[in-house]
Amino acid sequence: MQVTFQGYVLNSEEANYLPAQDQIVLPGHTTIVGDGLALEGARMEVEMEAKKMRLLQAVKTKIEPEKLAKKKNNTSSKPQIGG
Repeated sequence: MQVTFQGYVLNSEEANYLPAQDQIVLPGHTTIVGDGLALEGARMEVEMEAKKMRLLQAVKTKIEPEKLAKKKNNTSSKPQIGG
């Protein structure tokens, strides 16, 4: 199954929503892919309200700094509205 969260694509065989904690738990092998960042590991928790993702076991990370910098520059160049 595949879930999109905060611009990242999460892939896992299983995902369980825990309404009391407003949390999604992916108990098995999970991959997360976004611009300039790829993670894999086991047992992932996604806190919906806090907008946090946490991989708990066997974590591997691949970072592509040039892609992250490009993404950061694209979002920071947008004009702010309000004040």
